[in-house]
Amino acid sequence: MDIQKIYEEGFNPDEEYLGKDKGVNQIEPLVSVCTATYQHVKYIEDCIEGILMQKTEFPIEIIIGEDESTDGTREICKKYAEKYPDKIRLFLRDRDTSCVFDENGKRIFGFNGKWARKSARGKYIALCEGDDHWTDPQKLQKQVKFMKENEDYIGCFTNYRMVNEKGEVLLSKTRPDDHIPYYDRLSMLEGGVPQTCTVMYKNLPEVFDQVAKVVNVVNGDQVLAAFMAQEGKIKFLKDVTADRRVGSGTFSTLHKSKQKLAGIKTFTVLKKYFKKPEELECLNRRINKLYIELILTSVKNFNINNVIIYERERLAKTGLPFNNKISTIVSFIVKGITFRIKRNAK
Repeated sequence: MDIQKIYEEGFNPDEEYLGKDKGVNQIEPLVSVCTATYQHVKYIEDCIEGILMQKTEFPIEIIIGEDESTDGTREICKKYAEKYPDKIRLFLRDRDTSCVFDENGKRIFGFNGKWARKSARGKYIALCEGDDHWTDPQKLQKQVKFMKENEDYIGCFTNYRMVNEKGEVLLSKTRPDDHIPYYDRLSMLEGGVPQTCTVMYKNLPEVFDQVAKVVNVVNGDQVLAAFMAQEGKIKFLKDVTADRRVGSGTFSTLHKSKQKLAGIKTFTVLKKYFKKPEELECLNRRINKLYIELILTSVKNFNINNVIIYERERLAKTGLPFNNKISTIVSFIVKGITFRIKRNAK
């Protein structure tokens, strides 16, 4: 399957709700805000209102990709597009063309968010998916100010709150103020993942096209950040500017162990694209760390079968030694299993 071909041929910038003679189409936006939404009827109004409340000294465009929701999300998006034709560009997708499905009808890949970025005309791109919400009316202004004053940076991201599906605050600040000041190409591969709803990037279509080639991953924000960081540093700003809703997105709904397995899969896929020795070292350390966390959880739950499976996979994918800072008994168990795996492989 040629994903790149489907991505290119399926993209149609002319399929814009209400046409291309609207007020928003006549401006030259400095920032393009890209919102991908699907089945977000409970949240999409908050999302759009958080974008509309932005106070800026520059023009922006709001690009909404609505992926053929059946819960009323599409109707809400149309209502806003009709009310704000000077601000909103709405694209109504057909999932027969915006998604790739396997033989069982399960969605395995989507282009909605990628096509939204491809439609962007601004110098900068900010992202806010339909179940997230900006809370700071100065978010874009602060980020653009930083980007203009620091041309050597490719992007920036902020702090954010964690809320549940009812909007109740679970965590008022997700990163400490002394969080790493910025990510570069290697630190992003080894430990970085800016939250999607907080980022602003320079609009680099060639990078977005590269990202569109990456398949079989769940956490696409990690993939985008990894590719963007290869172009320059990404700054952390301490301001809390957004709410990230837990329990509504594809990745956040996964059990913690499944999140770790999804992360391992993503970083394993990234090894196909980042092949320099120092890049592979970073990715292997990250994969190794996730496997060790899975192994420790399995030991805690007395699931020795999983310990054996994860240790075998860890050795095969990274070849790195087991973390020697853990308790002696766990280290003894894992080293014994490692010895058996290596002996049986001979």
